[in-house]
Amino acid sequence: MSFFNNAYAEASSVESLEAYLRNHSDELYDIYSSRRDVLSKVSDDINKFVQLKFKYYSQLDFSSTQNRSFLLIMLDLAERLNLQGAMARLARLVSDKEIEITSRIQAGLSFVYPKPSTADDLISKFDDICRLLQVAIEEEEDSNLPSLITFLNYYSAVVDSLHPTKALIVKDKFLEAVEQNKYPFLNDIKDICKINVNNEQAHEQLQEAIDHLNCQNLSISPFVPNELCLIEEGTEYVNWINSGNKNFDTIRQHAVILASDSFDHGRGVIL
Repeated sequence: MSFFNNAYAEASSVESLEAYLRNHSDELYDIYSSRRDVLSKVSDDINKFVQLKFKYYSQLDFSSTQNRSFLLIMLDLAERLNLQGAMARLARLVSDKEIEITSRIQAGLSFVYPKPSTADDLISKFDDICRLLQVAIEEEEDSNLPSLITFLNYYSAVVDSLHPTKALIVKDKFLEAVEQNKYPFLNDIKDICKINVNNEQAHEQLQEAIDHLNCQNLSISPFVPNELCLIEEGTEYVNWINSGNKNFDTIRQHAVILASDSFDHGRGVIL
């Protein structure tokens, strides 16, 4: 997987980087949907690009869907790989450019940047993260899967970085929230509570759960031939689809990113 290596080589100017992104969008979305074990192999490449090519990607025109998507994907990848330096740089760019982000991305940023200074600080973020993710599911996104993954990224970071006695505190919060139905989305992953955080394999088991969610196929409603349909024409999204060969996963991932740009429009029903 050489997307970020090639992007690093091509990014000798803003224009050359933008052209590369336009011509290799399929490769980017393939990375976005990859398993953790695949992503970990290119973690250094992603971090290197984010840290050393800032002067080029920071000058991209973020009114372009393509460029906003690229930035949001880098944020998601940095969150999943716990690249705290990269997250800090990307978070500042999002703030400086006043790019609106979803509640889910806010939740993902909160436990990576700024870096929690103590174990108790990381633990205390549990409720804020859950509240943001519940908002994302109920008001902003069409699928709960991305929010489930963000929560598991947080829980995985807790298990991986804290002493088991501290990780147990978060597990107890998780169990209590499920029992009280405090954050309904947690019911979908309540079996995660069965993982023993004292087990050396706990982090690996959580990563397997994240990969499983990442790889789930969305169910597709049967198409009714006689049903009146709206056909989208002449938009940036349609032009992107027509720009080359696209598979279902590539289009789905692109649509997820586009949806995150419209979270303040009531899932597309508010103009």
